[in-house]
Amino acid sequence: MELVAVSAGGISIYAYGMVMLVAVSLGLLVALGNVRMHGWEPWRVEDMLLWGLPLAFLGGRMAYAAQHWLEFSASPISLFCFWQGGLSLYGSVLAFLFVVLAYSEIHGFDAWRWLDFFMPAIALVACVHGLGLYSLQFAGVLTLPVWEGFHGEFLGEWIGAVCRPLGLRDEEYFSLPAMVHACMQMLIFLGLEFAGIVQRQRRVPWASGCIFLLGACMMAIARLGCGFFSPALGVLDEAAAFDRIFSAGVAVLAGLLFRYRLLRKEAIG
Repeated sequence: MELVAVSAGGISIYAYGMVMLVAVSLGLLVALGNVRMHGWEPWRVEDMLLWGLPLAFLGGRMAYAAQHWLEFSASPISLFCFWQGGLSLYGSVLAFLFVVLAYSEIHGFDAWRWLDFFMPAIALVACVHGLGLYSLQFAGVLTLPVWEGFHGEFLGEWIGAVCRPLGLRDEEYFSLPAMVHACMQMLIFLGLEFAGIVQRQRRVPWASGCIFLLGACMMAIARLGCGFFSPALGVLDEAAAFDRIFSAGVAVLAGLLFRYRLLRKEAIG
């Protein structure tokens, strides 16, 4: 099985790492574009990333460990074996959002406005991440019969042999619902970008934060809906139950806050 996507000068870039690199790079370009479009200093984004990326990695690892605590409790030292894979994209997002909130508080910025700038980028990162991982099974990176791994006793062996060396621990990334989920995230990204452009032209009298809250609500609903059709999330184990409860909670909370921000804008106007 070939796991190295690019190798030059003795330096190897693995398939999973390349997917993440492309996803984060595209998200960064979108965030910078949104900041410039609204007339803010692009270098502020670089400042946030200086702290945001390391903490996002740590947050993703901690969130994944919380979802699969039984696995890590048997061997706590494996928590620090980052090369074995195991990251939660949503844990990473939460950690990065904490950095945005802290940075805005320190510098006296409107945190809601900055969350609006980053939300389309987050949706794009999630989309590229999902599509990239799904495409690995068709790109010659995987040599085992992927689709045969969704039934019978071969499933456990398949996950260990195929997913974990790629930096993955769940088979859901290679299922058809994962591709549908990624496409839905692309639609969410396009919708949020359009809303941001319209808001910039002052045609939508939304309060700051509405784009972020709308995007969070839509992404949570998409995650929850696709989870009921995913082979991995279809079984209500501890991780799947946590995923559904978390997604439902985020959808409800973001939806209520979105409504509150709209009403607040109407009251001010």
